[in-house]
Amino acid sequence: MKMATHVLKYSKFAIYHLSCIEKIYKTYFNKLNIPKNGSLSVMDIGCGSGSILFDILHPLLPKNCNEIIATDIDECMIKYCEKINKEKNISFLQMDIATNELSEALENRFDAIFSSFCFMYVTNIRRGLMNCRRMLKTNSDILLVFISKKNPLYSTYAEMNRCEIWKPYTENFKDFVPHFSSDDPDSEVNSLFEDVNLQLVNKEFHHNLRFESNRRNFLEVFNSMDTVFRTIPVEKRSLYLTHFQKIFSDVSGLNVADEGSLDQPASMNIPIAILHGRKL
Repeated sequence: MKMATHVLKYSKFAIYHLSCIEKIYKTYFNKLNIPKNGSLSVMDIGCGSGSILFDILHPLLPKNCNEIIATDIDECMIKYCEKINKEKNISFLQMDIATNELSEALENRFDAIFSSFCFMYVTNIRRGLMNCRRMLKTNSDILLVFISKKNPLYSTYAEMNRCEIWKPYTENFKDFVPHFSSDDPDSEVNSLFEDVNLQLVNKEFHHNLRFESNRRNFLEVFNSMDTVFRTIPVEKRSLYLTHFQKIFSDVSGLNVADEGSLDQPASMNIPIAILHGRKL
């Protein structure tokens, strides 16, 4: 099976955040209400190419975990994970977490739900959290980690939308407006969790968090998540990539427009939110 280019690219270059997620998950595992006895059912939302699922989440889960359902909105990501999966208790499901038609088979099913670097692309975060609540058992927890405050992909689309040639393709860039980017993110989160009837156990905002990698890794990860590129006519894609790279270079503060500098080390500010909730 020929794998989609964006999946292979994401799998190869999406590595700069793994140590951060591992540290967060290990810290929060002591705080989550995860049953140590009886069968345990877990969902991973936005599994992507599976690095966090296979290398971080699965090893941390207790031995009584007999079911992990990993979801992603991207069918190609699901097929990639299915191809490399070696764990009997992991299965995969293509799913939009903000769907209006949640399967009854998923309701009140999970003892814990995890999601990392996914919810910044869930435009209807309220519905996404409502669906999470419906899928959780009573007294079960959800742990979300995602980009907040600002998103380089949103900023890149916003600038490209100013160009007449790309305006028809980037008109929906507002879908990527970062969550909790107001002057009072605490109130935003509190209000949202109250609205969806989830207890907010803990929240953290790391506005000045910096990730270390090289410039190519940062560029290629955001290239792989660029869904607009897949809508660009083939004859315009080379020009689009040139413009994307130049604008991403400007909005990210990284010099990724110079091909000769892409393998040099770099540091990038990517603010994140960590939200721990519970269904009572």
